[in-house]
Amino acid sequence: MGLVPPRHHGDKVRLLVRQDITNDELKQLIEDGITITVIENDNRSVRFHFSAAMSVKILREELLSSTDDMTAG
Repeated sequence: MGLVPPRHHGDKVRLLVRQDITNDELKQLIEDGITITVIENDNRSVRFHFSAAMSVKILREELLSSTDDMTAG
């Protein structure tokens, strides 16, 4: 299963590994890696397909920032 977010110039996507990842999951992640495929490109945006193990969170940076703000206070 993958994620296909549209991104615009300057937008960012963060790939994060769970802090409680097991050694077996980490080994599998190292073996399989993370695949990022450009599936659409036009003048205004690019669409990527991200494919990674379940131990990897794929987040738009603006969502990560709002999550950090909510947990900081």
